[in-house]
Amino acid sequence: MRESTYKAVLSWLSNRPLVLKYFKIFHRLIDFTFFVLYVLMIIFLIFSVTAASGNERIKNIYLLIKITVLPMLTLISVTIIKMYINQKRPYEVYDITPLFEIKKRNDSFPSRHTVCASVIAVSFLYMNTGLGIAMIFFALTIAACRVISGMHFIKDVLASVFLGCFIGMFIFIL
Repeated sequence: MRESTYKAVLSWLSNRPLVLKYFKIFHRLIDFTFFVLYVLMIIFLIFSVTAASGNERIKNIYLLIKITVLPMLTLISVTIIKMYINQKRPYEVYDITPLFEIKKRNDSFPSRHTVCASVIAVSFLYMNTGLGIAMIFFALTIAACRVISGMHFIKDVLASVFLGCFIGMFIFIL
């Protein structure tokens, strides 16, 4: 988005305290919900491993390792990439104030939240198509919230969605 668009969106939200309050709650709630569902999926897989035997147990252990290690490795990789790219955030480039206080500088591209949410969404998609589609919607919502709140550029989150989905699909094809 251009500076004028960020200013218009942030001004619109700031001039509507109730909408702003609920947007902030929604933003935090969607992150929290995503995390809780991810933890529940891991717990489900742990129970699946203990309940299964033979080849099914080996398959479930392999899946559990993929689903727990993949987001962690993605988070570490994206953090390293961010250090080298050193891209400024919208509030550093434009004269805007983000909706959430952030002290980080030059840490915009790619969006860690969005990449990890996309990887986790693909993990859900692998486990259950319906739930996976819902999680992809949640990941896209997280991406949109990051832009609306002035913390990321659209290119940051779009590249992050593609990167997260690519990583997830690549790992689950193996």
